[in-house]
Amino acid sequence: MKITFIYHLYENSTNLEKSIKSLLNQTSKSFEIIFIDDFASDEVKTILNSFDLSDKKFKIVRLFENYGRSFSYNLGLEKASGSYVYFAESKNIFEPDFVKTIINILDNKKYDFIGFKTNINNVNDDFETEKEITKEELSTNASFIVNCAISIRNKVFKKSFLEKKKINFVNYKNLYPIYLFDVLNSYETAFYSSKKLLNLENGKNSVKYTYNLYNILESALLLSYRINESQLDYDTKNNYLVWLPKLCIGDFLVKMFDSYSNEKTLSIAINKAWETLEKIDPSFRNNKSLDLLKNPELKEYICSFKPSFNYVKKNLIRG
Repeated sequence: MKITFIYHLYENSTNLEKSIKSLLNQTSKSFEIIFIDDFASDEVKTILNSFDLSDKKFKIVRLFENYGRSFSYNLGLEKASGSYVYFAESKNIFEPDFVKTIINILDNKKYDFIGFKTNINNVNDDFETEKEITKEELSTNASFIVNCAISIRNKVFKKSFLEKKKINFVNYKNLYPIYLFDVLNSYETAFYSSKKLLNLENGKNSVKYTYNLYNILESALLLSYRINESQLDYDTKNNYLVWLPKLCIGDFLVKMFDSYSNEKTLSIAINKAWETLEKIDPSFRNNKSLDLLKNPELKEYICSFKPSFNYVKKNLIRG
């Protein structure tokens, strides 16, 4: 059993060295690291070259123009020799027993994916105890769908499962909610660990996000089509529809406020988020599944939302 960690390397060097070292210091050595050099910056290459790249744990794929994170992850999956894959970035600092814990879980059953805890609340799923969950259970677990982390950062995926179900990232875009939706509607069995295995760390004064944040709104738009055109029952569709305000006026605006301070720039983003949400789900406030949100402040924020700079600045809910 081996885990493949796939890094997309472009411009963000923050904590990259620390991230790689956290893997090299694992208590279990049953892993490989694939670096997709997506026309990376000189600073990123300098950090990468500080390691002994002759180590058999390393594979490097060099691209001679920038294709983006999603293309790089898809390419990395093709090159992976591990049975399981983790899609990594420089701010991922792995606990020393990350690999060992995942492999121990897989000794019992080869799950389609494994979820785990991180140091960030909104990148954690709605489980407090270790639990195996089947697709049938998920369809009846409305609370999990509503409250789950719309993130791939807290999950390791079975390579053969992704290949069999033809689950890929949308090339040239950062539409990870679509990827997660496809996973949750295709898997058979998964396991959720209550153990914290990952820390997400941004360096001081670093750029937190190196992709177009408006991709989040695009992902919400495409996700609304996927949900409404799916064969899911009415209640399950409503559970997934809660993701739309969480993405548009939640995740998108949190990341915009983290990245910018100019009121005009942020006001434009707020209006665009509101226009998108009104277009894809104009009756979102009437969705009964909002009652399942475990964070009452988040529910109040969504239900009372006003597309104004002052309202969002005062009430925006962070994880």
